[in-house]
Amino acid sequence: MAPEFSAVSGVDKEGSGSKKKRPMGLKARAAATKKQKSTHHSNGDNNQSAADAGDTSSNTEPAATAGVNDFDEANMATIMLKGEATEIDELEGIFESAMGEVSAAAAEESTERAVTLLRGTIHECDRILRVHHHQHQNQSQTHKEGEDAADGLQPPPLQPKFYYIYGSALYSITELSDEQDGKEKETEKAEYLELALERLGQARDGMAGTEAFAWRVHMGMAKTALELMALGGGEEEGDADDEQQHNHSLAEAIESLDSALEAMRHDPAMEEEAAAAGESLGAVDLVLSLADSRRLAPELNARFVAWGESKLRGMLENPGLTATDTSSDIRYLLARALWLQASALLDAQDEDEDEDEDEDDEEKGDEGDEKIADLLRSASKLLEDASTSEALLLRGEVLLNLGNVQDANDAQEQLYEQAIGTFKRAQQIGQIPDSFVQLINDFDNGTSADEGESDEDS
Repeated sequence: MAPEFSAVSGVDKEGSGSKKKRPMGLKARAAATKKQKSTHHSNGDNNQSAADAGDTSSNTEPAATAGVNDFDEANMATIMLKGEATEIDELEGIFESAMGEVSAAAAEESTERAVTLLRGTIHECDRILRVHHHQHQNQSQTHKEGEDAADGLQPPPLQPKFYYIYGSALYSITELSDEQDGKEKETEKAEYLELALERLGQARDGMAGTEAFAWRVHMGMAKTALELMALGGGEEEGDADDEQQHNHSLAEAIESLDSALEAMRHDPAMEEEAAAAGESLGAVDLVLSLADSRRLAPELNARFVAWGESKLRGMLENPGLTATDTSSDIRYLLARALWLQASALLDAQDEDEDEDEDEDDEEKGDEGDEKIADLLRSASKLLEDASTSEALLLRGEVLLNLGNVQDANDAQEQLYEQAIGTFKRAQQIGQIPDSFVQLINDFDNGTSADEGESDEDS
């Protein structure tokens, strides 16, 4: 008999008749609670208005964007380049330093300098855009009055790299912003993201498509669009216009991802296949993480997971990649995609259990269990050689889910034991989330209790 588990573990004692529960997304939720909160996203009443630049396509002077705050001089950083350098060169220097600090912040758990440099980047972008607008406006005053004069007020766009830097900085600072709850904070973040998407769109529209940074523009647009979708929720309940907008946003995000992967070949830094594969895997990981977070409606999640699976299977068929260390990363992410598909089907089954079932429903349920089991077996096979804590934790969850769809108690108990053994292997490698520690303890305590009862009976 399989040991009884608490609600945390979600494992059913007998595995027959009662509702099947499972530890859905324990790792993702545990990681979310530990995500580092950064500081200094805004400085209260001392902050001025930030991306005042507004829309450069407007015929009027750029106006302040409500809720998007500028930064006081104490929290700005400027890096002056030696030798002859254009404003864009200097701007790029600040931005590259900022992104270097963003990478360092992940390891050092300190975001203050990264935020400061990003603020400096945004402030400098705002200044350059204002100067550009005013210069063109002054030139337009010499034009004759009338329609031609109105056309003269339209400033020509700056070079695409400027808009790429501006949009990327706006997006990046939202990743490091304080994770405070509240509608006001969400509104502020959404305004940053909307302006980021606008600036990146200006970069895309002005590019030839062969620039070394072109793929970064497309990738930035995809990330920003995905975050905006997640921020909006993509809830199941909504009117037809909302659903149409979500589908449109999803299609644009996937198109941007495909464009980014295609444009990588123009970047000399991506000439090595392994480097391009790493960025491709990062894109797939991005969409799978969004699906795993369950911030979107199930239908949208399913389409993202399907896109990720398609890309991963194509990479798995590439002999040049399967012979490298990248192979294990591809297999891990593909297993994750299959597990997410199985999890979505299990969720749908749980919802159907509340409704009256007839014989046809029971037959469909059996077919559904078999499909789920096939997905989970495939995922488990991909993770047979798992050696990292992350991969082992995923394989453990896969085995638990597979146990939950078994009719035979012996088979179910065997899978539970394999799952717990896999979690313990991950624990030996390093620290694991508390949810899994509790799961191990529940299993061990339940097994000991069962053994004690068996001894008394004998």
